[in-house]
Amino acid sequence: MKRLILAAVLLAEFAASALAGDPLVHDCDLLAAQPGDSNSVTAGVDWDVLDPDRAVPACADAVKEYPDVLRFVFQYARALEKGGKVEKAVTWYRKAAGLEYAAAQNNLGWMYDSGSGVEQDFAKAVTWYRKAAEQGDAYGQFSLGWMYENGNGVAQDDAEAVKWYRQAAEQGEPSAQNNLGWMYENGRGVDQDNAEAVKWYRKSAEQGELFALGNLGSMYENGRGVKQDFAEAVKWYRKAAEQGDAI
Repeated sequence: MKRLILAAVLLAEFAASALAGDPLVHDCDLLAAQPGDSNSVTAGVDWDVLDPDRAVPACADAVKEYPDVLRFVFQYARALEKGGKVEKAVTWYRKAAGLEYAAAQNNLGWMYDSGSGVEQDFAKAVTWYRKAAEQGDAYGQFSLGWMYENGNGVAQDDAEAVKWYRQAAEQGEPSAQNNLGWMYENGRGVDQDNAEAVKWYRKSAEQGELFALGNLGSMYENGRGVKQDFAEAVKWYRKAAEQGDAI
């Protein structure tokens, strides 16, 4: 009986989704969704393996068939960006970002940050990063923290950088975890605390983040925040080296 009820619920959800013009999963989702996008219906596709030759037409079809589904607008923009059509990508990112799609706001911020498809403008990058960050987007929070740490588009402010890195790190974003660890190791925006640095480096390193692997190895090599352990240092350095880091 429970199985029948569950099946009925799933069928009802599918029907409601279809009536709303929002398919549960589309080829565009499978080929171009961004990992960490809270609106994604799949685990997402890492940037380095995203294939624009397949993703661009799939997402173009999705946008044509479901013009009101913002995740397709965003994923189409992402596929276009990977395919080198950066000005067109900006247009589609802007459409989704203007309708409060957080991942698109972050990515549009990156386009301004890097000067890709638009004239480089750190202040505009900060504006879009902040919009994404305030909606809880971990990438947006990390990006905004980076801007505060480096004083790009905002007055340099270590404490504000730590605030945003922490929010992203607590969501599991590995680059933010590494950077938060670095802030603790160096006493930037927080009281210097090697043990806390090790904690965040480890969280990041266990996800394979390259810089964190080297940083954690260094903490073990030098006995900072942990008992000195050369074998453990070698372990983490080796993992970094296997990713191509010369340390």
